[in-house]
Amino acid sequence: YNFFRAGICEAHYLKEHVIRTSTRSKLKVGARPCLNLPKQSSFSQPCRKEPCLRKALPQKLRHKNISDLQKSINNLNAEGL
Repeated sequence: YNFFRAGICEAHYLKEHVIRTSTRSKLKVGARPCLNLPKQSSFSQPCRKEPCLRKALPQKLRHKNISDLQKSINNLNAEGL
């Protein structure tokens, strides 16, 4: 991407936001496209479904070593968490 060779499509900006020079057009600071926009952008986020409810885990899980961690995991699996 070459910043100096990039162009703008003036059809998407208000006339007062475009500064025309003899060779190029520039945008004023803060100008945002507001004309002739697509109805749905490919960048728009799809709707998300509601998150599922989860059971709360115990407040503190402390493990002295890997075997204690494995025992806690086995206990949680046995409880159905």
